[in-house]
Amino acid sequence: TYWISKRFDIGITVSEEENWHFGMAPEVGVTVPVGWDSHLLAAVRYNYAFKGGASTAHAYWAFMLGLSYLD
Repeated sequence: TYWISKRFDIGITVSEEENWHFGMAPEVGVTVPVGWDSHLLAAVRYNYAFKGGASTAHAYWAFMLGLSYLD
């Protein structure tokens, strides 16, 4: 689930909307060994929150890089 809060300000007028949304977040990634006990990590995730209440659907991409080390 996603909790999405939208706020729109014009002068002294404020419009605010908060809703729960169901969603999905498929992710794919790879690990590449770079040493005896370390790996480089790369992944991409697509987040999609379905329409909820009077609110529209929302979507975004996340790109991740990392380094892991086994002790």
